[in-house]
Amino acid sequence: MSTPKSKKGASSALTPPTKKLRNNRGVAQNPILRGTLETSLETPQDLNGSNDEGEDEDDVDYVSEVDDDDQDNIEATPSLDDFMDQVLLLNHKRQSPWTERDAPSCATFVALQVVSQQVMQPSAFTATFGKLIPEKIKLERAYEFPSIYLAFRQKFASCSQMHKQYCMRTLDGFKKCFDGTPDEINKVVIWMNLEFDRAFRYCLDENDLSLMEIANTRTLSREVVERKFFPKLIQSAEPVYAFVRESELTVKALNGDVAPLVNFFKSWKISDNDIWMRLCPLLIRQCQTHENLMTFQDELKKHMGRTGKIVGDTQTFVTSIIRKKIFLKKSGNVSKLSELDSPISAKSVSTSTNAAAAPSGLTNSTERKAAGPRLNRHGKPWLPRAEYIKKMRADRGKQTNGNPDSEQKKDD
Repeated sequence: MSTPKSKKGASSALTPPTKKLRNNRGVAQNPILRGTLETSLETPQDLNGSNDEGEDEDDVDYVSEVDDDDQDNIEATPSLDDFMDQVLLLNHKRQSPWTERDAPSCATFVALQVVSQQVMQPSAFTATFGKLIPEKIKLERAYEFPSIYLAFRQKFASCSQMHKQYCMRTLDGFKKCFDGTPDEINKVVIWMNLEFDRAFRYCLDENDLSLMEIANTRTLSREVVERKFFPKLIQSAEPVYAFVRESELTVKALNGDVAPLVNFFKSWKISDNDIWMRLCPLLIRQCQTHENLMTFQDELKKHMGRTGKIVGDTQTFVTSIIRKKIFLKKSGNVSKLSELDSPISAKSVSTSTNAAAAPSGLTNSTERKAAGPRLNRHGKPWLPRAEYIKKMRADRGKQTNGNPDSEQKKDD
């Protein structure tokens, strides 16, 4: 004979009273805690193991119920943080130019063909790296290494498709780009390592003996440079030189050359949109009217992300605002503070003083006469030394002749 189902009152007497739980936001969002919570809050069972069908609906749905005073705790959709990610020039995505890729889906080169054509033959392009790399790496300024090395690696990758694969992939991934025997592939790798070593040494300051002592220990392949050479280099570096480097490149950017500063930001893993955010305050200084600001904004929207290559897009943007005459590529763009702080701007200070005395671009005497007299630092006409001495003597003579006391002294 089956036992009859217990009624609601009996069930309530046999089971402990349950309490409604507030929808704790931290618990509800945690899948582990939420699963435990939902398991522990199942409908109470009677002593025979059957569910109580007489249970009220409000006593069953514990987790989904939210009190009125908890409505403020619910996260808005979309959140303000999500909205801010959509605002112009705001993007906190980290973009690294140092990310290595693994093997390609299929081989793209024939190892035997590369070995027969190029082994032991340095490419003509690497012989010109001494001219393409204007700045040298020094031990005391090792924090400049990332930006200089990034510019070097981009130039090296532009030699050929094989050079590009060598720079962007891991060593194993690069080997799998070739179809051939292991011996043939190893010969290609050895040749590329020597090619990289030959080109990279143009970046090093030969007068820095301590640096050359570190560099001459072994072949400077890409793997050696990035995993062994730079860690040794950075141990004796001063971090403050990273700020010095940025200050110097900012002066160049204010004179229209933004590519070095953009490469510097990229080397420190700053996203493309954040690079635009750092450049725009520098380039917008000369926009004094609403019309100029709107022109600046239109050109910015046109060039930002135009090709996906941040260096080229920023440089063409600067060219366009120069053409629109809202940015002047002159030394006057540099503030006095940056002129005094920058070590490379001492020459510009002296040249600007000379430029104030003589109009620039005047190459012959006809143009100088048409431009008017040159002015000294007091705003008076500038005179050659002989004429200046003659004029000073004449002025003194006039002062002496006009003073009766001086005449009396002469008579005495």
